[in-house]
Amino acid sequence: MFKTLYRCPRTVARHENGPLQDSRRRYLEHLAAQGAALHTLRGAAGIIYRAAIWMKLDESSPVEREEVERAAKRWAHRSYRNASCRCPQQTDKEFRQTTCSWLRFVGRLRESDRVPAPHQEEIDALCRYSEVERGLSPATIATVRQSVRKFFKYIRVQRLSDLKIADVDRFLVQLGKQGWTRHGIRSMAHQLRLFFRFGEQMAWTKPGMAASIHGPRVYQHEQLPLGPSWPDVQRLLASTETNRKVDIRDRPILLLLAVYGSVRSSAFVLRM
Repeated sequence: MFKTLYRCPRTVARHENGPLQDSRRRYLEHLAAQGAALHTLRGAAGIIYRAAIWMKLDESSPVEREEVERAAKRWAHRSYRNASCRCPQQTDKEFRQTTCSWLRFVGRLRESDRVPAPHQEEIDALCRYSEVERGLSPATIATVRQSVRKFFKYIRVQRLSDLKIADVDRFLVQLGKQGWTRHGIRSMAHQLRLFFRFGEQMAWTKPGMAASIHGPRVYQHEQLPLGPSWPDVQRLLASTETNRKVDIRDRPILLLLAVYGSVRSSAFVLRM
């Protein structure tokens, strides 16, 4: 595995001779089997290698989640960080999430002090189904897990059978009030649709819920930059009505851009 990830013999030797080599290799092979990209595998390999050394992990003792979080914070704020490092918050998050995923995979992460999210069993069942039956990538499954957790933390419904489409609509509206973009809200609606479609198959939720979830409309060209307003264009043109050579040169160019741009915009609107 390490010879596949790295070309430098010294880097390969460092990973092969480092602590917990077998469990690190098995975890990376698991990620590769799930379709993880090469740069993702290299990033994970570097993080769990540093975690094994930084946390001085032995071969078999369970590791508390709080211990991982403390180590992630110390690693993110170490004094000898180089200039190419990411911000401490991002480094902390990557170290914590990757190390926890690795230790959870090998059965050594102890999370007894962590309060489970609402309907955690159903969320885990959806993630297992997405991985085994649908073959979704780990990144996609992590996004689904996070999205559904966020929904249930907001709604706080005891029984899934009590959920209504109005609860989903209220949640999506709340995301908009928090500043989410239409693209983000549409992605969230897609993740919730996956959960409710699976929930209908398992008889957890009311039938027809998934088909009733609709995200906001996203327009194909909505991200195109807008030009200046017509009054601003008129003021710009008025400033070139002089006998200066530079204005004599610039005025026809500006007129061409203004007229041609407005014609193109009108034609585009008519085609739409």
